[in-house]
Amino acid sequence: MITRRGWVWILGLLGAASIAWGFRLQSNANFDNAVRGYLGVRERGTAAPWVFGILGAVLLVIALGIVIAGSRQQVTTTIPMGWHDHPDDPTKLRYHDGNSWTNRTADKTAQ
Repeated sequence: MITRRGWVWILGLLGAASIAWGFRLQSNANFDNAVRGYLGVRERGTAAPWVFGILGAVLLVIALGIVIAGSRQQVTTTIPMGWHDHPDDPTKLRYHDGNSWTNRTADKTAQ
């Protein structure tokens, strides 16, 4: 199973590689078009550099979203069901039903 950190690394590396590949295709296209122009052959463009660049940017944004979502994840502590010290009165106990505090209280001396 891939962890959240693993997905961030995978998407980040794929995004960076895709952007780099788009730049490489663009530089090759510029070179090819220059050679074609020198030879008198009509120049033609390609959308591949843009596709790779946009794909890389999207992957990096998704990776960033995963990082931000992980940093905003709330840490929840579960309180077990049962009697616990009352937060406002040290001489009493208060009952927690596992989801929330109830109105049931008891004296510590009665226990």
